[in-house]
Amino acid sequence: YRKPIGYPDKDWDLILEVGGDTFVGNPLIKFHYDQWLMKKGLKVGLWGLNLGPYNIQVISRDKQFKAFSKYNLITVRDKYSHHYLAGIGIKNNVYLMADPAFEMEAEFWGVEPYLPTKCGRGIVGINFNPIAAQSGKRNNKEIIKLLIDTSRSLIDQGFGVLLVPHCFPPSCPSYDDDTTILKPAFLQLKKEGLNVGLLPNGINSPQVKYAISKCILFTGIRMHSTIAAWSSDVPVLSLSYSQKSLNYNNEIYGHQEYVLDISTLTSKLLVRSLLSMANNLHKVKQETKQGVANLRRHTKDMIYKLKQNY
Repeated sequence: YRKPIGYPDKDWDLILEVGGDTFVGNPLIKFHYDQWLMKKGLKVGLWGLNLGPYNIQVISRDKQFKAFSKYNLITVRDKYSHHYLAGIGIKNNVYLMADPAFEMEAEFWGVEPYLPTKCGRGIVGINFNPIAAQSGKRNNKEIIKLLIDTSRSLIDQGFGVLLVPHCFPPSCPSYDDDTTILKPAFLQLKKEGLNVGLLPNGINSPQVKYAISKCILFTGIRMHSTIAAWSSDVPVLSLSYSQKSLNYNNEIYGHQEYVLDISTLTSKLLVRSLLSMANNLHKVKQETKQGVANLRRHTKDMIYKLKQNY
């Protein structure tokens, strides 16, 4: 709907739309584009999304029902989305599955020069980005300071800190570039001679996942950075700016104890929460492994059901 790659072909069997945030906010733009495709006789499906809630002042429940009921297939990645669709009357052709990124395999590469060294208590991975400033009505400098203070405290406690950019140009616009937060913090911490590492731009998602797998704990804002950790059996403290991180913590842990709202985040709160998880690492790691195993098992069952129905 921005810059379509090519044009729909009448011989296409199915168009699948992917990406968790595709329908976040005002979905009307997407609905209008998809209805144009459907009028051409094409089948359109949604894959691996989180859906709702939507502002009924923008799009009524009746209009939501009419729009979503036209899709040939919908797979959602959390129970909240599944229940939301059921609540507006969408129950057919809806499947609950894990985000496809859970099955992405990590790719080995020479990450060692970028990792912090002499980490007596292990490495804590951190993903920050400009969303933290936007959500908390703060500026980037304040978020950079928060990150620096957090890293100093963790390093004082015997951890190494790995700063993990998960979105950067050209895949992300400059205003959404994770390194605008992470790199200034890294340079200041290195200047102080502290035990910190920063992943380079330009590596691919499987390589980022491999680096994250080296951590004993991870905290991040980007949903797919946290999925890379979870699916590597690395416990996650989610930094939340929307419903989706709450949804996935409910899926994996059955609670929201490992979630912090970034709009009210402070370095003291972040450090305290990470230390609490580190002090109960065996328990938290077992919760993570079990939760992800349950997700994968359910997804396997749903894929079998999907194959039977299609």
